[in-house]
Amino acid sequence: MAADIERHNRRVGVAVVATLMLAGGLVYILYQRFVNPTQVTIPYEAGVSLLQSGRYEPAIRYFDRAINLKSEFAGAYLMRGRAYAAANRADEAIADFTVFARFSPKDPAVLIERGLAHLGKKDYAGAIADATAAIALDPKSAPGYELRATAIRASGDGRKALADSTIALRLKPDLENYFQRAQAFQLLGQHSMAILDFDQAIALSPNQPDLYFARAKSKEALGDHVGAREDVRLGEQRRGLPNESSSSLGAYQGRSTQRQ
Repeated sequence: MAADIERHNRRVGVAVVATLMLAGGLVYILYQRFVNPTQVTIPYEAGVSLLQSGRYEPAIRYFDRAINLKSEFAGAYLMRGRAYAAANRADEAIADFTVFARFSPKDPAVLIERGLAHLGKKDYAGAIADATAAIALDPKSAPGYELRATAIRASGDGRKALADSTIALRLKPDLENYFQRAQAFQLLGQHSMAILDFDQAIALSPNQPDLYFARAKSKEALGDHVGAREDVRLGEQRRGLPNESSSSLGAYQGRSTQRQ
């Protein structure tokens, strides 16, 4: 008899705990759904402002608050990922971009951003995988080909890097893509072709010192020592001058692109 009563009490206790857990879960779901939008917007917008001003760690804390208030706030994960990436916290950036990708599985741009974070930590296989996935979603994704070319070139495969750089350049003939393809030509020892692409890049942005230093290497390899010294001089001369192009030669050296 006592055993029956004990079993009955255990069943009642389990049922009560289960009921309380269910009720708690419902309360949390309702809170997440009906939380005052203003409560979420204020820390989110503060985080965006701090991110834009280069104050990455405080921005991360504000995005934390927004996510704590609304765990399904996709935009907060994206922006926090960008703040992590800018703060050189690649693993956390990758985690947040992965969450955002679950909310927007057909968005190739977030795959590019995650790939850049992989590239920043020299995870070339991860960067190539994300770039390939972005290209599958958007076959005309110039950033996808550019990212993959950069990661492949860093892995030492100049021919595949050249193929992707050429596609990227056809899709978007800008400073960055001329620079990337020139570097692929350099890796293959095709310095005359590299110089032609550096010439195009310099025509687009004459005040980028790195372009002159890079071209000097190819001129030196071809035995044009006078031309190489002149490019070094021109590069030194342009150090400290404002760039005329909004493109950045460091865009695919671990820094994340910014999408509006």
